[in-house]
Amino acid sequence: MRSTSRIGTLLVACTLTAPRAATQNPPLWSGKVQLVVNGSDADVAARVLSWYTEELRHMQGVEVVDSAGDQAIQILVLQVQNQAGVVTGYALSEVVSARFQPSQLLKGFAQNKSLPEDRRRVLGFAATVTEMTNGVLWSLEDHRLKAGPLDGLRREIEDLAAAFDTQQLEPSRKLWEKWHRDAKKP
Repeated sequence: MRSTSRIGTLLVACTLTAPRAATQNPPLWSGKVQLVVNGSDADVAARVLSWYTEELRHMQGVEVVDSAGDQAIQILVLQVQNQAGVVTGYALSEVVSARFQPSQLLKGFAQNKSLPEDRRRVLGFAATVTEMTNGVLWSLEDHRLKAGPLDGLRREIEDLAAAFDTQQLEPSRKLWEKWHRDAKKP
């Protein structure tokens, strides 16, 4: 999963706007995150969706989207009940995936002038075919299981969002900055 994470981070950084001229400031990092929340209780699921969306919107460069995100967060939240049917807490599963479009990677390689012309043509053709077939893959980046009392659910969502920012988005931001610093070097 570690190498998949690096590919996902690289992809998020590379699919964004190309660097500007060295004399201009680099564009700010941005990424699209798709959030899907399901649950056994519609009210609890709606609160989790609202809280997590609020946390994401506070993060630098993050746009929350309904589809086609660079990252996808899928949450399943269930109310836990005792044998008498009394709600005693929650159980939550969070799955984080990263979008990977091989056509973009192939296009990047096809533009690499250090490769022989015939190889670049083959890579360009492969990129076109992959794009035409909607070749999109998702890599599993993280999975977490949490459980606790309902009155601690909001704090848990805040912690999950902070972990997503630190472990998924921050490496992409740093790679983005490094890419632009390196592009400015002669």
